Amino acid sequence: MTFALVILAVFVAHVIEIWIWAIFYHFGASISEIPNLETALYFSTSSFTTVGFGDLVLSEDWRLLSSFEAINGMILFGWSAAFIFTVVRYAYSQIYPVTEDS
Repeated sequence: MTFALVILAVFVAHVIEIWIWAIFYHFGASISEIPNLETALYFSTSSFTTVGFGDLVLSEDWRLLSSFEAINGMILFGWSAAFIFTVVRYAYSQIYPVTEDS
């Protein structure tokens, strides 16, 4: 159960980060290629996960911003994997403690 909560919390953290980028694209930057919040969320999700389908491309003035989001997503996915690994390793050490005899 604990592992499921940790993974759910990490997933929710990524979703929040994607929404923050989407809100910035739609309300903060007012990018003309992103007419509504749904499009902003779609673009943010594809950029954050580094999929980048290419069906929605920003103008030269804004395209570097989507690269920053992709780098941000890669870093956060790496940190999340390391965090989950640390939680699993800690839980495993509590179940099977290392003794000097082993």
